[in-house]
Amino acid sequence: MTIAVACCLADGIIMGADSAITITGVLETPEGRHAGVLKVYNDADKLFSLHDLPVGIVTFGLASLGKRTVQSYIREFEHSNKESNMESWSIEKLSRELWRFFETRYREELGKTVALDSGIPYSEVEPAELPILGFMVGGFGPEEHLPELWEVIINSREEDKGVTQKREPGNFGSDWGGQIEGVIRFHKGFSFPGLQEIITAILKHHNLEMTSSLNEEIIQIIRSVEYMIPWDGMPLQQGVDYVKFCLDIMINQTKFVVGAPTCGGNVRIAVIRQNEGFRSVADNNFEVRRI
Repeated sequence: MTIAVACCLADGIIMGADSAITITGVLETPEGRHAGVLKVYNDADKLFSLHDLPVGIVTFGLASLGKRTVQSYIREFEHSNKESNMESWSIEKLSRELWRFFETRYREELGKTVALDSGIPYSEVEPAELPILGFMVGGFGPEEHLPELWEVIINSREEDKGVTQKREPGNFGSDWGGQIEGVIRFHKGFSFPGLQEIITAILKHHNLEMTSSLNEEIIQIIRSVEYMIPWDGMPLQQGVDYVKFCLDIMINQTKFVVGAPTCGGNVRIAVIRQNEGFRSVADNNFEVRRI
C-alpha cells in the first residue's frame, strides 16, 4: 500500500509518498494454502515528473499491472506524449488522458484475473470491489499562477467518476491517498468508521432516526474538534515539513501496530512551482531561491 500526500499552497504544490510496495499472494504449505502478505519491499518510486512540465503525479494502490510497474507505464505515457504537445494541456486534460491510458491497460491486465477470481464478468464487478489504482495529479496549467489538484481513480470504470478535481486554483490545503487512517485521526480527531458505529448505537439505543437537523448538529460538533491549519500564506518549506509529517504518521503507525509495515522506506517529496517546475526535495530541505 501507500501513503500519498499533496499540499496546495500559494507558491506551489508539494507532493510526497512513502516507498514501500507490498507483495501479496498464496503460499502452499503442508498445512494448506495461506493467502496474505508475502513481502514488503522499500525504495519503490511512486512520485513522478513529466518532461520539464510544472506538474507532478503521485500514485497509490496497485504497484504494478501484470509484469510491469506503474512507474514503467508512467514513462510509456510520457514517451508517447511529446512535451511540446503537453505544454498546452490543462491539469484536467492531463488527468483525463492519464485515466484513459491506464484504464485500457488496467482492463487488459486485470480483467481476466478479476473475472476468474470473482466468477462473474469483469464488466459486472462493482468498481469498489476492484483493486484500487489511483493517482493525484497536481501542478500549474498554461497561464495559471496558482496550482490545482486532481484525483484519478482507474478502477472507477467511468471517466467522469474516475477523474475529479480536488482543489481548484486558490483552494489551498492538503489531500491524501492510500492508507490514511492515521492522518485522518490527526486532523479530525477520530476514526470515521468508529464514529459511525457510535452514532448508530446511540440512535438505536434511544430508538431515534437520523434527521437532517441532527446530522447537521453532529457535523458542527465534529468540526469543532478538528485541527485547523492556516494554509493561506504557508511557506513552501513548512509545506514540505507538513507532507513529511503526514508520511511519517503512517510509516510509524504501520511500523508498530499489528500487521505488515505496508507504509515505509525512504520518503519521496517534490515541490512543483510555476516557472521552476518539478524539483525533488533532498533531506527534507527546500531551497526557494533560483539557482
